[in-house]
Amino acid sequence: MNVDLKQYAICYFDVLGTTNRIKNEGIEAAIGNLWNIAYALDQNIYYRIEGNKTIPDPRPVIIKSFTDNFLIAREIQEPPFYAIDPVFQAVGRAIVQSLFMNRMLIRGAVVVGKMHIDDNSILGPAIVEAHRIENSVAVYPRIIVDHSVMEKLPFAIAWKRNFDLYFFEDYDGAICFNYLRFVSKSLIEEKAESVISELKTDRDRADLKEKVKYNWVINYMDEFRQQMEEGKIHYSGIGDS
Repeated sequence: MNVDLKQYAICYFDVLGTTNRIKNEGIEAAIGNLWNIAYALDQNIYYRIEGNKTIPDPRPVIIKSFTDNFLIAREIQEPPFYAIDPVFQAVGRAIVQSLFMNRMLIRGAVVVGKMHIDDNSILGPAIVEAHRIENSVAVYPRIIVDHSVMEKLPFAIAWKRNFDLYFFEDYDGAICFNYLRFVSKSLIEEKAESVISELKTDRDRADLKEKVKYNWVINYMDEFRQQMEEGKIHYSGIGDS
């Protein structure tokens, strides 16, 4: 059997703590939260940022989900930036919406590589590597950007001047997707403190294994908010100014 493998830009992520949410909040609430993520992804795949404008993007982005795992993929048939950018846009906005509305923690990876997708199957090196990174490397509620993205996509070179527009380097050297850049400045100012407080409450009820995940995202939000207050965060077409 010959499988047609094509080059894709993908983000694979897992919604953390779904089992505990089912136990604590009931299956309907947990499913509702997952549905909200799927809806947010679907709403955001049709637009992309160009300069300081959000414009319609008719080119297809594929969304697949299974329980609390999601895959967002776009075939690379053009300059790579135009394939990966809508994936970042959709994932970034869906993550921050889930975090600020429901305190849902998301962990995953962005990869460029060969893959086959049809109505019945998803297979290939790209999805295997993305799952490996999410499951074994990411650990915390972060989206790790694989070297295949940074090395193979020309836009990474152009963005070295504005590295923190989409990325940051974590304490262990991992390059991570800076998804808080997709929160408007006004929302950070209005809700970040209350979201952090609620996350701390969730952390205090969690077991030791889960506490470190809550600590990571709390520290990330605190540092991002501090940088924004110090004028180190500049919104360039992402979020509201």
